[in-house]
Amino acid sequence: MNKEKYDKLFSEQRIWNSEIITFSKLTVKGGKLAVLDPLFFFGVEDVRPYTESVPAGEYDVKACIADFDSSKRIAAVTVPFADKPPVSFAMALNGTEDPEEVANLKEGEYFGFPVDAGLAAIADMSALSAYSEFASKWEKENDDNIYDGYLSELFEQSYKADPDHQREGGDFIDLTVPDTDMHIPMFATGWGDGVYPVYWGYSEDGSLCSVTVIFIDPDVEES
Repeated sequence: MNKEKYDKLFSEQRIWNSEIITFSKLTVKGGKLAVLDPLFFFGVEDVRPYTESVPAGEYDVKACIADFDSSKRIAAVTVPFADKPPVSFAMALNGTEDPEEVANLKEGEYFGFPVDAGLAAIADMSALSAYSEFASKWEKENDDNIYDGYLSELFEQSYKADPDHQREGGDFIDLTVPDTDMHIPMFATGWGDGVYPVYWGYSEDGSLCSVTVIFIDPDVEES
């Protein structure tokens, strides 16, 4: 990740006839974030958050919506934490990675998070814990899975509210965890299942100013 790549996704220099939309809020309380597939994780106790800490607050979540021959895809999602553009980047790590492997990554290689349901979420650990508790309780009470019985309707409502920036059925939602005031953005992952990288962005003065998830690499698929 570098500034040139970020600009292709989120600046006026962006490619693919893409549009930038704000589709959700992200609530940060404890300061530790995780990015994961919200339908395939085995309890919040097994989730390792990233080692970087984020200031508490509520932040806008932006998506780069690329237009590939009339097929809209989410190419990347970013969350600015400050009113400063990122100029340098570092891979988001959770501390379980082998330091030698990190040091010897080659161009194009990265550590990322796995996706098995075509969805991703950025969540503060406090919000993720509340969501996990809600989803587990809901599934037991309704004898159904949380996506088909609950989330899918929210995605459909999102599509009806904004059909110009997502595929039929919905590609993004601003989930407020029931019985809380905490927001978790959930969104489709570009081309679907896979492993995707997450990057911290730092401003010119070296302070943390963003987190970005890339699904479609503009340097690889610019053509």
